[in-house]
Amino acid sequence: MIARPTLARLLFVDDEPLIHEALSRQLYGYRNLWSIEFLNDPLQAERLIETERFDAMLVDYRMPGMNGLELCQKARAADPDLAVLMLTGHIDLDVALGAVNEGGIFRLYTKPCPLSDLVSGLEAAIQETRRHREQASILNLDAGSGTGPHAVFDITHEGQVRWMNREAARMLQSNVGLVMSTTGSVTPAVTGERRRFQLALAGVARTGTEESLSLETDDPDDKLLLTLTRNPAPSSGAPRSLTLIAVAKSRRPCVDANRLRGLFGLSEKEAQLAGLLAIGMSLTEAAEEIGLKESSARTYLKTIFAKMGVTRQPELVKVILTSTAVLASTAV
Repeated sequence: MIARPTLARLLFVDDEPLIHEALSRQLYGYRNLWSIEFLNDPLQAERLIETERFDAMLVDYRMPGMNGLELCQKARAADPDLAVLMLTGHIDLDVALGAVNEGGIFRLYTKPCPLSDLVSGLEAAIQETRRHREQASILNLDAGSGTGPHAVFDITHEGQVRWMNREAARMLQSNVGLVMSTTGSVTPAVTGERRRFQLALAGVARTGTEESLSLETDDPDDKLLLTLTRNPAPSSGAPRSLTLIAVAKSRRPCVDANRLRGLFGLSEKEAQLAGLLAIGMSLTEAAEEIGLKESSARTYLKTIFAKMGVTRQPELVKVILTSTAVLASTAV
């Protein structure tokens, strides 16, 4: 027996019943591929997104109670992997820019939209959502939680966001430390730090050598700590992506090395090294902090990975930050 493909779940939100009826008729031929839920209340849609998972969402811009852009922000906070399309008859430049910068809109369409364009956009959105979720699975990270105050991004060598966890979405929405450009790239909020960030991206992408940065923020008493690593080459032959881990120095957690030793059977040096990596230090910085040569620290790191059952630094961070070894935040 040939297994039937899993239907993609789509959510359409528009306060006009006639739009629902028209789309239902036009998309009837896709019933064997898509399961579509229609809602006319954005507040109801917000509640639904918090409890159920969809592969793509199409929203109208002008709706009572909450506009489409606001709903997109809610959706991205609940599920950063979800690709959202916006359909509007009231488009202007401000809406378009807001859709990209604030809501993370995947594509924007004006009414009336040709059916072929809409179908093409929905197909691409489904693929985008599933690709992000697959990448999150490869990174062994969950979009919703598991990394504490750390924002985790999967990005291209140019900084374009492919996947991010919930803390990363919150960071972009608050415009603190990092912001999203109109091209969908993550970049420092402080203009003067952007050149240094771009050079770091290019260097890590080219050499594969991990790099850490301490960037200025709008708060003169705080810093943004970044760690950049190059991901393994995907089996598909696509270009390698980078993992960006970001945390404000003021929100950096405190990890008890003695607890790490007891939890994971680490030696004293291994526990110290793992704890420093978990709070955002680079391998070079952590090695210097505990009096190790970087080559020795790399050897220690391999042993740490084996003992903790992980293969990459983002996984290490997740395991430690969800353990009882985390005590409190520190700005030291």
